[in-house]
Amino acid sequence: MDISIFEGNTYDSTVILGKYYKEAFPEEERIPPEKMIRLIGYGVYHLLVGCFSESGTAFGYAFLCNSPDGKSVLLDYFFILPEYRGKGYGEMFLKGLKERAKGQMLIFEAEKSETPGDLMEHRIRFYLRNGAVILPFPYLFPTRTGELPMHLMTLSEMPEGGYDGVRLRSFLSYAMELLHSDTDYKTVLSHYLNGIPDKILL
Repeated sequence: MDISIFEGNTYDSTVILGKYYKEAFPEEERIPPEKMIRLIGYGVYHLLVGCFSESGTAFGYAFLCNSPDGKSVLLDYFFILPEYRGKGYGEMFLKGLKERAKGQMLIFEAEKSETPGDLMEHRIRFYLRNGAVILPFPYLFPTRTGELPMHLMTLSEMPEGGYDGVRLRSFLSYAMELLHSDTDYKTVLSHYLNGIPDKILL
């Protein structure tokens, strides 16, 4: 079955966030929905909707943030509706997002697994199976109560000479200020940002 990906607007975002957001992501990882909608209205944050080409029925959603220079993109939230999971649509949607980000460094965060076989391990295996890699340095996610160790992953192929760590540090600083200004993101950044090498090799 063919799928299509289109960009949603603030109305679409309001509906989707109201229906699915709280159930799909832990509270400590959630950006306030009203902020997400406001950023979409400003054109600095984007909703992409995965749907079936023939019927137009939506099966998944992704929220993304692009760097000002257009060379990096953060896949901030990605989820497939429960009734469509385990049927290959997530893989198809992720592949479509990767194709749209061709020429950019596409990064995303993933919770660390706490026990073998838990949901986090399942998600990480899903991403690895679809070509993602875990970047080899510590990463911390800013929350309103502190910081949360996570994996930073990428779906982009490593260029000759390695990923550009200088650009990545700049993009993470931009994205954290844009998305997590209601946290102590500057302190969190100070705990790991300088540990990202200028050239990231796997």
